[in-house]
Amino acid sequence: MTTPTSPATPLTDAVSQQRGARLLSLRVLPELLPLPEAVSRGLRDLASLRMARSLGDLARPEVAAALGRQLARGGDAAALEATLVAALRAHHGALNPPPPQLAPGLSAAALASWAHAHHVGHWLVAPAEAALPGLPSWVGRGDTLAALLAAPESGQAWSLAQGAALALLADRADAAARGAAAHAARASGRGEADAPALSPLVTTLTDARAAFAAQSWLRPRPADELGKARLRVTTSPPGLRWRLPTSVANACCAGPEVSLSRGPEGRWRLACRCQAAGAGPSSAVCEARVEAVERMLDLLTRPGGAPQRKQRRTLAAAVGAAPWQRELDAFLDAAGLDLAK
Repeated sequence: MTTPTSPATPLTDAVSQQRGARLLSLRVLPELLPLPEAVSRGLRDLASLRMARSLGDLARPEVAAALGRQLARGGDAAALEATLVAALRAHHGALNPPPPQLAPGLSAAALASWAHAHHVGHWLVAPAEAALPGLPSWVGRGDTLAALLAAPESGQAWSLAQGAALALLADRADAAARGAAAHAARASGRGEADAPALSPLVTTLTDARAAFAAQSWLRPRPADELGKARLRVTTSPPGLRWRLPTSVANACCAGPEVSLSRGPEGRWRLACRCQAAGAGPSSAVCEARVEAVERMLDLLTRPGGAPQRKQRRTLAAAVGAAPWQRELDAFLDAAGLDLAK
């Protein structure tokens, strides 16, 4: 049996926003906020009566009701409670100022704050030449986007490059918002692998998806940016390879290729070409892997049409084949031979 939850009120909403609400004493609160005397006295009375000790207790319905009765003694209870709610929200806003607007001349701290709030912090550490491939050879080479934006150099080339960097960040922030909106519903319609040999692959991909979801800053791309991405089945070694065209901006490298393959120990693992080259971020923050995992899961767990079913059969046969059979198949493919003829 589940315990019914009380409906939210303006007061409980305002309390839930506060940092450290459970620890903020009701005796101290009137000293922090500009409150009418009736409200301050009501809070102190609740603490004195031991009905509530901290701000967090005000979210409990019985305590909120007791506060209402206390305030009624001082006049218009609804108006006094509205004053308390407004003061709490103002206090929250002072502790949590809104992120700055993206514009030229932002300080490094303000730029980092904006990027974090819009889930594009990883783009600040992206190499400028990879994120903005049209840069002149003398502008921003070896710099990150953050360094490019912080550079004191002047001139038309630098001004254009910094403008392009700001436009890219704004575009990626918009893409992150659109991608996040669709990501939650992406798993609907997926089922189990239709071949037992593919179940370990699905497990690896599902675990990876959960790990990426735990990265609060990381957002997948919207589907309209991935139309030209290619997913193919490999048979020797068996696995999947997904590649994003170089024409699509990417934070860790240009034209990333993400593979799902079986390691020497027999476990399935994801790898990105940016890692193979010894550059780019770690696997926990590789943006391309998020998109690759979604496409791979779609292939393995959605019914699809005849092409997708053929890909799954090919992959399942390769995964289940003995190592010597895979090596022989790879040799025959390379030599252009077909023993079935």
